[in-house]
Amino acid sequence: MAFLGLDDLPTKDQYDRLHVLLRSKLRCSEDDAKEIQVYGRWVIQQCGGELEAFNRVARRLKKLNGADHLDIAQDIFGGLAEDRLSERQKDAVTDMMRIFPNN
Repeated sequence: MAFLGLDDLPTKDQYDRLHVLLRSKLRCSEDDAKEIQVYGRWVIQQCGGELEAFNRVARRLKKLNGADHLDIAQDIFGGLAEDRLSERQKDAVTDMMRIFPNN
């Protein structure tokens, strides 16, 4: 959710693509994917913006040994951006790579 919001206002098609990517990459149910998206919106609100939320989740993921799952996150981001990252999305990915320097 936060990654999408770094590129202007996300479209319905982008939200739908996120939903499909969550289901396929995380192998979760329809309801679980919806819940993840709702949770994503909540985290963005709690953090005060998309970039702050993205960085907070990346740091938390690292604490939870999320480096093991970094490839999945990158697959989701790549599927959302379709090789057209905005400057803010590029900055966020760069920040994430700083958080996970050994990957």
